[in-house]
Amino acid sequence: TSTPSIELSNESKGWMRDGACRGLDPNIFHPDKDADDYSPDVLAAKAICEYCIVKSECLEFALATRQK
Repeated sequence: TSTPSIELSNESKGWMRDGACRGLDPNIFHPDKDADDYSPDVLAAKAICEYCIVKSECLEFALATRQK
């Protein structure tokens, strides 16, 4: 199944430009389905997000668009 395209407003794009993950491979944030909370992949993703200045906006977007 494919993910539906999402139309982003300029406001959405603004906070995305400030993300700590900007320019990183998105696969970092989609670990294997068998990964637990303490796997190196999951810990690496969490470390990137930990001090991100837009993590609340990102979480809101992820929940609203049903991101993994």
